[in-house]
Amino acid sequence: MSPRLFSPAIAAIACAWLALPGLRAQEPTPSPTPGLSVEAAELIRQGLGFFQLEDLKKARDAFAKAVALAPDRPAALVNLATVEYRMGELDAARTHLEKAVHIDPDSAQPWTTLGVVCYEQGAYDHSLAALARAVVLDPANARAHNFLGVTLGAKGWLLGAEAELRKSVELDPNHAGANFNLALAYLQRTPPAIELARRHYQEALRLGAAPDPLVEKKLGKP
Repeated sequence: MSPRLFSPAIAAIACAWLALPGLRAQEPTPSPTPGLSVEAAELIRQGLGFFQLEDLKKARDAFAKAVALAPDRPAALVNLATVEYRMGELDAARTHLEKAVHIDPDSAQPWTTLGVVCYEQGAYDHSLAALARAVVLDPANARAHNFLGVTLGAKGWLLGAEAELRKSVELDPNHAGANFNLALAYLQRTPPAIELARRHYQEALRLGAAPDPLVEKKLGKP
């Protein structure tokens, strides 16, 4: 989970979602790590710069060196795992994230990123466990609720998915991915909640989501 507006790109959700495009969620990004040595902090700074330039190999190398200097710092591990995730190295990313949550089980960010990586691996139960932990630790985190909604949808638990996606939008009305996902959730109702879906789909477009012909076909004309 190439730069994309939304990630992970959920291409094949469980049966109930197969008729529609994949749910979308903003991907994790690295962050500064206070409290490191001067050398490790400089490597993190360099890694963040390379990440912003989309030079993922150099970013990974810088973050790996920082982790070697500070192997017990969860934030350094999360930064390295985030780049590995972007490079498709999911096994390595998961290993570093599992180490991070073992060191600091009370930090929401590693749990959220671990949930995304597990989702990309198809390990939905592990993803659910990680993301449920993340929202308990940080209940105001709209991104974590969005990811959790995506994973619940993948399991076919549509009511739970809809509830989490509504919570994400309530917490952050400007989250394009959550609005898009909520539109999909409303389309999964029986019968589909067309007007609610249209409202959130149009809001997602306003916030920067790309138009989706299949969704628009499902919505029909206003």
